[in-house]
Amino acid sequence: MANRRKSNKRKAYKSEKDESLDLDLSISGKNNLLISSYDDETNDTLTKMANSTRQIENMKEVFLLDEDDLSSKKIISANMVDHKVPDRFRDLRTTLLNVSKNKNFMLMVTSVCESGGASVIATNLAAAFSFDDSKTSLLIDCNLRNPKLDKMFDVNTNKGLTNYLEDKKINIDEIISNTGIKRLRLITAGKNKESTSEYFTSARMIDLLNKIQERYSDRYIIIDAPPIGESPDATILADLCDFVLAVVPYGKVTISNIEKSLKTIDKKKLVGVVFNN
Repeated sequence: MANRRKSNKRKAYKSEKDESLDLDLSISGKNNLLISSYDDETNDTLTKMANSTRQIENMKEVFLLDEDDLSSKKIISANMVDHKVPDRFRDLRTTLLNVSKNKNFMLMVTSVCESGGASVIATNLAAAFSFDDSKTSLLIDCNLRNPKLDKMFDVNTNKGLTNYLEDKKINIDEIISNTGIKRLRLITAGKNKESTSEYFTSARMIDLLNKIQERYSDRYIIIDAPPIGESPDATILADLCDFVLAVVPYGKVTISNIEKSLKTIDKKKLVGVVFNN
């Protein structure tokens, strides 16, 4: 386990169908070529990557969802007959990896309005990362007022995010659940559903995010957040994350509402917009 960081803020990056899903992806970001010499730092990085790969290979799966289960939950799989939707999420995954220069990152997925489909997009993007057997993804349900991921994966909420933040006796491993998808893990919102921004400004929250990201060098953390502009929680979470992906439900919001919501997001962190039909 990595040592706790002294800073109270996470480091930000410096770089700027199933038929029920219909996506149009618009992604912004710079693809810069990074060239470095082989030195002690490079060797240390390669060692960490090798250790991470071994850890991922040893991840135990308590159970696995079959194709019918995934389809009923509107979750993509690598073996879908209709490959159009999985390929769109693969493309999105590739774009994010290019923007991050292939470093692991923390991405907040948020909608511009209630019931905008952010949970579905976050889940399927996390699933796309788990397609690669050298990577692992972790979903965190931070939509405390309207959590959805516990029901989607039929996971017990007795120990989740809010429980961990309130009880120092609970350790990280106790709140990470299997999802039935290889290499994809979940932290539910927890038992206490009261939405308070103090949860996300606490030192324990900062420490949690740092530790779960540092546990695996190839772990990608996807945060399912409340609608941006409608909850102070979303604004706080955006500051903690490396990138933000906005979901726009097609035909449900006006252009002015979209622009108003997107203005609340740091342009350097906004990596794209997904139009979800």
